[in-house]
Amino acid sequence: MIRKISLTCLALLLALASSARTERRAAADFTDDDDLIVGARAIVIGQVHSLACRLDADQDRVFTYVTIDVEETLKGTINEHRIVLKEEGGEVAGQGSIIYGTPQFARGERVLLYLDTWRDGSLRVHQMSFGKLTVAEDAASGEAILIRSDPGCEAMIAPAAQRPHSHATTADHLRLADYRRVIRSRLAANRERAEAFEAANYASVPCLAEPREYAGAVSRGEMRPQFTLLYPVKSVRWFEPDTNQPVTFYINPDQAPNPQVIADVGAAMTAWSNIAGCRLRLVNGGASNVCPVQRNLNAFTFNNCDNRFSPSPTQGRIIALGGLKWTSDETKQVNGQTFVRAAYGFVSLNPYATDSYDDHCSLREVATHEFGHALGLGHSQYPDATMFGTAHFDGRCASITDDDANGLTFLYPINDPGPRPLVIETATLLPDAVDQIRYLQAIVSSGGILPHNWSIVPGYGRPPSGLALNTGGILSGVPLETGTFNFKAQVDDGAGNIQQKTFTITVRPALPFDSRYISQSVISTVQAGQTFSATLKWYNVGSQMWDASTVRLAAQNPPGNAIWGVGAIGVPGFTLKSDTLVIQFTVTAPRAAGTYIFQWQLYQEGRGFFGQPSPSVQIVVTAGPPSIDSSGPLQATASLPFSYQLTVVGGTPPFNWSLASGALPVGLSLNPQSGIISGTPAAAGSATFTAQVTDAISRTAQRTLSISIAPAPPAPLRLDLTTSFEVAKGQTFSYQPTASGGTPPYSWAITAGALPPGLTLNTATGAVSGTPTASGDYSITLAVRDQLNQVVAGTMAIKVTEAQPAPLISKAKYKAGSRKLIVTGERFDAAATLMIDGSQVAARFDAGTLIAKPVTLTAGTHEVKVINPGGIASPPYNLTVE
Repeated sequence: MIRKISLTCLALLLALASSARTERRAAADFTDDDDLIVGARAIVIGQVHSLACRLDADQDRVFTYVTIDVEETLKGTINEHRIVLKEEGGEVAGQGSIIYGTPQFARGERVLLYLDTWRDGSLRVHQMSFGKLTVAEDAASGEAILIRSDPGCEAMIAPAAQRPHSHATTADHLRLADYRRVIRSRLAANRERAEAFEAANYASVPCLAEPREYAGAVSRGEMRPQFTLLYPVKSVRWFEPDTNQPVTFYINPDQAPNPQVIADVGAAMTAWSNIAGCRLRLVNGGASNVCPVQRNLNAFTFNNCDNRFSPSPTQGRIIALGGLKWTSDETKQVNGQTFVRAAYGFVSLNPYATDSYDDHCSLREVATHEFGHALGLGHSQYPDATMFGTAHFDGRCASITDDDANGLTFLYPINDPGPRPLVIETATLLPDAVDQIRYLQAIVSSGGILPHNWSIVPGYGRPPSGLALNTGGILSGVPLETGTFNFKAQVDDGAGNIQQKTFTITVRPALPFDSRYISQSVISTVQAGQTFSATLKWYNVGSQMWDASTVRLAAQNPPGNAIWGVGAIGVPGFTLKSDTLVIQFTVTAPRAAGTYIFQWQLYQEGRGFFGQPSPSVQIVVTAGPPSIDSSGPLQATASLPFSYQLTVVGGTPPFNWSLASGALPVGLSLNPQSGIISGTPAAAGSATFTAQVTDAISRTAQRTLSISIAPAPPAPLRLDLTTSFEVAKGQTFSYQPTASGGTPPYSWAITAGALPPGLTLNTATGAVSGTPTASGDYSITLAVRDQLNQVVAGTMAIKVTEAQPAPLISKAKYKAGSRKLIVTGERFDAAATLMIDGSQVAARFDAGTLIAKPVTLTAGTHEVKVINPGGIASPPYNLTVE
């Protein structure tokens, strides 16, 4: 079934038996013509007299010979009144080929032509359709005007930002007399440049009025008259996929822009070889010294060995060509259409335009586009399609959209439904449009006979102002009014069948955050555990910019899931509201086989999901043979619990696990159902073992792993710390905290606060000592660290008080009979301590006197001291006992 494709201009939906070119800019204007004026060998005005086709048997190429009656020569040395051009393409004797972008001629047509030459001196139009302008009569004034044909269906053109700019001359239509003056003026201004270009590129190449082979071919009857040089009416495809045979292309890397072209071109082939429901498979034949003019060889070249490109003063407007040679000896019906067999295909990149594909991503996009032509596709009218006529260079690289995939699936279906009636598939209610925001929606038809041509039925409503329906069924533009609108659209097929349908569209005001899904490129089948690239594209239809710090792409169905190995991807950079957002990222398929949903939506931090999600597509994850993807070495520690999950990719569950060889360390075991290795290792050491998994259909996989058991760790580091102290200023202080466990030696540090002035920390022992010199409350955090960098800390408070006057003993009296000692004096504290000969004795305080009883003192002299709280001691007092 054909969906969302409108792949042709002129008469055909598909690029049948076609080639196409990649160009730098649209040719529907006359700006930037200095490169044509300088690069052309001749510029003439004349009228088409006749057209004829001939097969060049030596080159196996079809050429069309266009006879021109010359009215005027504006540049060059052509003096003949009749010249013959040689353009590639046409159909003769059941064979044909065509290159989209080759200028089209009709008998009697009046033309202005920029001409250059083939290597043999035969004339051809310079820069293909860019070099041909039609001379017509203006209906209003009757004056001769020039019209440059729109090559939108002939050529892939580069974005406007990449077009070369020189002297701007005019708009879409211009009077012939004015343009003739422009040419002469610009030629005079660029005469030296033009002469230098001619000398550098055509010094030894003649400029022939007619090709050397022309007269002989006419006399031998080899020419086949044509009325109009148009695209052929036959549809072309490869027949190899019908017998499950691949289509192989060989790559000639000569003059390639980088040494990785084999991989770049291979990526483009892969993009066309992973489409659900499509039989076609492209195969990369690798590097080979091939050229598109070699028969029956599919070639990808960079060196212009087929002589299809002309030198240009700039980098050249034509970037690349891709196409097919065909024969009508064999036909086949697919989807109700009759196709002839492709003989060989080609892709040629212009060596004069390397700046357009000198990076890998641009080369991959160009190669993907041109391969599409070599497979039978023409240009899509869907702007985001890789087969659209304008190059995107938006980071898509080698990827295709749904529109591209649907076109190829139509050509190469796995299950051909055969002829079907013409139907319109798009629902009556179209997606909403947003006021002043670009809108694009494909209206889809299927069945019937290609091509399909769309139009608005007059008298049955209209689309909103600013929107228009093109012949490919694409409703697009910028709506200029809000409200709900109804209109009737009609599709005609190639057999004259007609279908009509009424559609409704609502144009609403913009929301702050809103988005419209555009396209996605993702494979449909993948092996379990395999990584692959996906490309999705949204258009900002909200009034706010998208900020990389707040907007991201998140998985949907269910929201935020991580089925594909990632739940969210940050937006790379900022995107203005009028821009599109292309996100290319890598995802990983689930490890278990099955069918999984792939869907994404933009997410605004603090607001949630917004805008249109991508379609919910199903990706089939296949279960190849099982394989163990666990890796080592594994790390465990003696005496500590350990657990490790062995994992399997592919295979058919349930799985059974075992050890094929070796053994686990003592204390560990393998669960045969779950594949978990767990337990508590008994001792340090290492072991090597081979794990084996067996799936439900007896397929096995093995992997050798090692496990290293580190020694048991030491006891935890501990700190014993007194948390509060009081000391008098000027009094000696000393404290030793203790640490245990961990791995000595330890180091000590104060990590917060500060000690009182006069006290210091010994960082090796942790001792705090000294004589405080200032009173106050002090608090520190004391930390101890071992050799394994374990750290334990505690808080210690030190209160420093002002020093008190020392007590003074004035008299001491000892009564031997009652063994009673009475000490009197000044400034005794009620809690003072009585010391005799350095030893404390029990004493009571009584009205400023200390009384000790019983106490035994021998005859002789004894030292008496009184010590108040805080360690403030009296001077010694000598007491003599007789």
